[in-house]
Amino acid sequence: MSEFKAEVTDLKDEVRELTRANREHVTKNEPLQAENAKLKAEMKVRKPNGAATGSSVRSMLQPSLS
Repeated sequence: MSEFKAEVTDLKDEVRELTRANREHVTKNEPLQAENAKLKAEMKVRKPNGAATGSSVRSMLQPSLS
């Protein structure tokens, strides 16, 4: 019985640590998601049709001939 109590205590500690790490991750992730959404919105404003974006991506992927 005492082994199970010790295991339950260990699991509770692990849950606390995972919860703390998750909160820390969320705190760091939310500003990054907001920045990403802002940058995506700016790209849509700059290039309303996808043609310009596609051609610039294609030119970056093409190996240079020189």
